[in-house]
Amino acid sequence: MSGFTKLIGSIKRSPMLVPSVQTGVLMGVGDFISQTVVEKTKPTEVDPMRMAKFGFIGLAFCGPVLSTWYGFLERNVKIKSPKLLAAAAKVAPDQLIFTPILFVFLLGLISFSKGNNFDEVQKDVKKSYPDVLKTNYFLWPAAQMINFSVVPPSKRVLYVQCIAIFWNTFLSWKTNQK
Repeated sequence: MSGFTKLIGSIKRSPMLVPSVQTGVLMGVGDFISQTVVEKTKPTEVDPMRMAKFGFIGLAFCGPVLSTWYGFLERNVKIKSPKLLAAAAKVAPDQLIFTPILFVFLLGLISFSKGNNFDEVQKDVKKSYPDVLKTNYFLWPAAQMINFSVVPPSKRVLYVQCIAIFWNTFLSWKTNQK
């Protein structure tokens, strides 16, 4: 058996692997864009550790959590038509329940990855959370309506992460302000 065949076999046995790797890479890209475009850092002076940490959070946390959540919605929200009603039935819990909770953990992980202690993590989350959640509501409800009405379930994390390049750029910038 060739190495490529083994790789394909392991991907099929671990369906969370691909979206987790995609999420990690795209979060790292978002951080790179934040550092170079938004923060005006020269590409040669980019903080590779910051980029790696942001990417790792995507790989180890966001990718698996999003994959699990979308699978849960797909299995448990059974409205089939009309498509917009079915999508709204998924967007509502996604944006009103899941997202606010996700951001507490995500912002906490980002702060913790900088070496902050628990008190500093709490301060960072309290400082960033309102703006992050408010900005989320300008982008994600519409994006998720498209996601849940048009995108096949197996491609939803990839679709979200493609849009999230812009979101991750904002999130990286927001969580790295002094």
